[in-house]
Amino acid sequence: MNKLNLSLVIGRFEPFHLCHKEIIDYALNISLYCMVFLGSASDKRTLKNPWLPNEREDMIRSCYSNLENGRLEFRAVPDYFGQNGLWKSDIMLHVNLVETTGTIGLIGCQKDASSFYLTMFPEFEFRGVEPIDQINSTEIRKLYFNNQSGWDTDLHPNVRDYLLNFAKTDDFQQLKNQMENSK
Repeated sequence: MNKLNLSLVIGRFEPFHLCHKEIIDYALNISLYCMVFLGSASDKRTLKNPWLPNEREDMIRSCYSNLENGRLEFRAVPDYFGQNGLWKSDIMLHVNLVETTGTIGLIGCQKDASSFYLTMFPEFEFRGVEPIDQINSTEIRKLYFNNQSGWDTDLHPNVRDYLLNFAKTDDFQQLKNQMENSK
């Protein structure tokens, strides 16, 4: 298998968990550089997307060495509900701005129907990653915002620490209140 010049990883990473880390680890292992797309990029926090793109980037970077971080690029991409062509165009714009020669690969895990976007890029070489476990970000968020044990089981220690600090913020409290009011 030839080494890729650039690998692309697309996800929401809400929060960044060990399966996500496995995908980026694989991308770094098989390519010179990795561009990570932070999906659902918005300035508004919701229970589904509680962390801003820069916060998710901080979580992810905290799991890697300086050398590895030098090979990571991050791009925030908003949702284009029902307009997959516009969403793909946004991704392609970011990729086309990078001066690269050689093979570009799309790295991902086809876990369920929500992974449909991995088939939208035939121009890139797809390299699949088998999940180490069925880790569910929705469940992690639910446990986290309800202060229930086990929320940090599938998180890198640095992400756990990041979220422990986030739990001391007003933003956390507002999201926690939203969750309690939605019951």
